[in-house]
Amino acid sequence: QHSQKHHHQQQQQHQQHHGTATTTTIAPRPQQQQHQQQHQHQQQQHQHQHQQQYYEDSHSQQHSQHQQYYDDVYEQEDFSEAPSADMEVKSVVSKKFDEVYQRGRKLGLGAFAVVFIGTHRPTGAEYAVKQIDRSTMIWGDRDALQDEIDNLKMARAGPNIVQLYEVYEEKAFCYLVMEVMEGGELLECIVEKNTTTFTEKEARSAVRCVLRALAYLHSKRVAHRDIKPENLLLSDASQKNKDLNSVKLADFSFARRVKRRNGCRTLCGTPGYLSPEMLERFPAYDVKCDVWSVGCLLFFLLGGYLPFDGDNTDEIFDRTREGKFEFLPEYWNSVSRSAKDLVTKMLTVNTRKRISASKALKSHWIEHGDEAFEERQLNIKSIKNLIQGKRKLKTAINTLMTANRVNKLNNDFKQFIEKRKEENLANKLNGGGGGGGSNSGNGSSSNNKAVRR
Repeated sequence: QHSQKHHHQQQQQHQQHHGTATTTTIAPRPQQQQHQQQHQHQQQQHQHQHQQQYYEDSHSQQHSQHQQYYDDVYEQEDFSEAPSADMEVKSVVSKKFDEVYQRGRKLGLGAFAVVFIGTHRPTGAEYAVKQIDRSTMIWGDRDALQDEIDNLKMARAGPNIVQLYEVYEEKAFCYLVMEVMEGGELLECIVEKNTTTFTEKEARSAVRCVLRALAYLHSKRVAHRDIKPENLLLSDASQKNKDLNSVKLADFSFARRVKRRNGCRTLCGTPGYLSPEMLERFPAYDVKCDVWSVGCLLFFLLGGYLPFDGDNTDEIFDRTREGKFEFLPEYWNSVSRSAKDLVTKMLTVNTRKRISASKALKSHWIEHGDEAFEERQLNIKSIKNLIQGKRKLKTAINTLMTANRVNKLNNDFKQFIEKRKEENLANKLNGGGGGGGSNSGNGSSSNNKAVRR
């Protein structure tokens, strides 16, 4: 027992000694952990520096490759040849616009753009250049710019459309290099004619050109949405005293692809040429809005005054929504019945009944005319009215030349709607019958008045 007790005491001493040894082994562990953490942190820091250096080297290499790519493109791109319709539209990022073109006289001014003559330095060829200020555009406007470029590219295959040749993309500006129209505006051509005569044949030639352009655009489901005399240009100055058969459609700023039926929602364009469906509280319209505008244009060319004119925008909106117009005898007695018939079919309020651009091209007046078609002259008063109308239209355009023309138009229409709501409410409270509401009335008994629904 004594031996066992002694052995047991030795075991306890050994365990205590072993435990103390274990304790002395574990005690410095926090220092080891701290040392390990410092070592790991140094490794991570070294790895991060290595990755950062690798990234900088890689980025520098990519930048060099990117610059080399543009240098190669610069060397490959040939600017010595003048752009033409036979070439693909060139999008240029490797060279500044002013390196290739010399700026000339100013042709026009818009809310975000200025149009001027650009002379191709290597060849001396002249172009119309639209310079768009990107810095003043909001995102929606930038999308609209891309739509304009895309639609102009698509429209190159169509007839009677001003051609786009090159696009220069720079940080502050975008430059659209386009076909220069030597003949100027259609209306200016008419009022500056050497003679005081303007025939139905000439009016037909001009309108046929517009309808050809629209028939192509509408087949691609693109609405122009701003048909007016100032957007109709003559490509050939020698045509000024001839048949006006070189008219082309310009300015695709408001043009949109209509992806679904009645898919357009924006109120845009020029009062006097807007269709009734665009002047609804919640617009939903399609490509036939352009046909209505051509109807207003044709009416203007033949009669010398706009069908839905007024002293202010409220009157113009009212008359447009009602769809009533009048063939005043002093201006229309010399105009053929087939011309009046086409005007009436174009200025039909009901879009389902309104003639299409392609069918208008096949109308009797466009295809045949009548026996006295070539000799029939429009009244000289019409020419004077065209001049007055041009001045009036210029005033209207200048009034809308604000930072955002679309907003100005929409604000005017919103005020118009509010006024009409108040008037209708007042009529109801006073027990009035109807009095001047939009889209009221079924036409006139006079042969010279028309409204088609």
